Amino acid sequence: MTKPGAIIKIQLLQSSNARDYFESKERLFLGTVLSKLQNSPLYELNLSDEEKTMLKMIFDKYKKYL
Repeated sequence: MTKPGAIIKIQLLQSSNARDYFESKERLFLGTVLSKLQNSPLYELNLSDEEKTMLKMIFDKYKKYL
């Protein structure tokens, strides 16, 4: 997963009908990670392994909305 790809997927999820089904921790996590990625000057996906795992889990859970 690339940084631009992750940003696009998060934005798509947040603007889709999936937002009606997010758990509060998922909503907070996506907002925090999106902010972190957008404010990072690096081109690489600079997330911890735990963050990458959580992001992948959310993408898999809501893939029908992408």
